[in-house]
Amino acid sequence: MDRYKDNRMQDEIDRFLNYEMTPEEEDAFIARMEREETLKEQVFLRQLVVEAERKKAEADILRGLQSKKHRLFYDMRIRWAAACLCVLMISLGFYGRTYRFQTREVWQTVYTPPVWESARSGGFSTPETARINRRIAQWYSEGKNDSLVNYYRQLSVEGYLSFLTEESKMSVGIACLYQDSIEQAYVLAEELLKGENKEAGDWLLLGCLLHDGKRKDALDLAFRISKKEGLYSEEAQKIYDTLNQRRWF
Repeated sequence: MDRYKDNRMQDEIDRFLNYEMTPEEEDAFIARMEREETLKEQVFLRQLVVEAERKKAEADILRGLQSKKHRLFYDMRIRWAAACLCVLMISLGFYGRTYRFQTREVWQTVYTPPVWESARSGGFSTPETARINRRIAQWYSEGKNDSLVNYYRQLSVEGYLSFLTEESKMSVGIACLYQDSIEQAYVLAEELLKGENKEAGDWLLLGCLLHDGKRKDALDLAFRISKKEGLYSEEAQKIYDTLNQRRWF
């Protein structure tokens, strides 16, 4: 039954991307995407797949032409026209439509927030420091982003921000992105970049750039992170490759 539902959903996605739906079906499908994050993500991923298929088909056609350079110029012109027609047909067949995702949706799809095992039981300078950072770790693991952002503001008013570990700053920064507090997320990224854990600062900054729709800066930073062979290098490479597939924003 689950496989049947999956196949049916895939058929709907393909029909939507290939302009095979009636106007009424399109309106209903778009409304579903606005309500269902899973469906929206599947449409996004499907577009990535078909874009990769299109590029492969183009490359195959060009390789076929290059291997036959010894043929007559007239024959080459005919083949080139046929190749262009094939590329056009492939483009229309694989994806007639490109659904324009919001930058926040792109960030949620290609960016992976860090996952901490748990707050360390020791190493805090005072009991108050331990209490603050453990609370942040707990709320982060539970996805309580609104509570985290409000708690950070409370700590700021009370003068306790100096108690935060770099891990806690990263956690609050991710929560700020989820709550669309982009300016505060940038501030926390800059603080991390000035500290010892510059790797975390880079990763949070990349999340900010993606969330903010700054594609070129995000591409450049993702490339630099991917070459450092650190904790986030593989994920950064995936983001770099994904953004190079197509201008999603």
